[in-house]
Amino acid sequence: EKYGYEEKDLIGKSILQIFELSDFDKVKQEIIFFSLGPIKLPRLSNKKKNGEKLIADTTVYKFRYQNQILDLAVVTDITEMVRNRESILATLAEKDALIQEIHHRVKNNMQIMISLLNLQADNAMSRNLTAKELYNLLKDTESRVFSMSLVHNELYKSNDLSHVDFHSYLNMLLENLWNLYGVGLKIKHLVEAQGLVLSMNIAISLGLIVCELVTNAIKHAFPDGYEGLLKIFARCELGSTIVTIEDNGKGIPKEMISKNHETLGLQLVNILTKQIQGKLHLEVLDPGTKFEIRFPEQKGTVQRKL
Repeated sequence: EKYGYEEKDLIGKSILQIFELSDFDKVKQEIIFFSLGPIKLPRLSNKKKNGEKLIADTTVYKFRYQNQILDLAVVTDITEMVRNRESILATLAEKDALIQEIHHRVKNNMQIMISLLNLQADNAMSRNLTAKELYNLLKDTESRVFSMSLVHNELYKSNDLSHVDFHSYLNMLLENLWNLYGVGLKIKHLVEAQGLVLSMNIAISLGLIVCELVTNAIKHAFPDGYEGLLKIFARCELGSTIVTIEDNGKGIPKEMISKNHETLGLQLVNILTKQIQGKLHLEVLDPGTKFEIRFPEQKGTVQRKL
């Protein structure tokens, strides 16, 4: 019944004739040379009558009945057990690989954070900071660390542990920056990056870039009481990924455009842009400022149509 045979299919035939055994000759020899008593056959991969695979543990008993030596085979179907075991082993292997990958990611991110802190420490040492300036410095550090941790948060919310929904990530990042710096309702933000999925490493670099440029806009483009709009657009186009951050605030001071007067934040933006093999373009608007980051489309980058 387990193999799908009827009684008429079995009468007058041996087990070796009926089942398509994967190791026919070995099984036959073991049965022939066994005299009396049970024999445990090696695990067999058989086929049912309909062709489906069946894995079985088989024990053959030989016994004497009316001067005849007869065989009794006890066949246990272990197909599901074997498949479950294989599935568990595969899952364990995947989890082990995932743990190694997470360890590697955390190590890399710790190195990035250490580099950022060193940059900030060097910058602080070159100036005599007031308590308020030191407080602002620490808030900037907080925003950078959060931008990195948010990538991991987005990863673990999804089934894909190597890619990030960039639209969702940007919205979460801006919400946090608005709360961190106490931005009121007078400054609004708009994100358009629907369907854009980026690799984790690219998302971390871009997240830090966006964090710096948005923080800079919050601090300098919109003084107290100034109403305005900050927009972020991200898209794939002709083999490149393009991210623009645009505001309609006061505009970037001319002295900051010169490399000799770059703030730490803008230095970091330039470093991170080069890290992803990108190019940074700055455009002074009337009113406002527009930054465009364009970099080669990375493997795994997708913009799904919604």
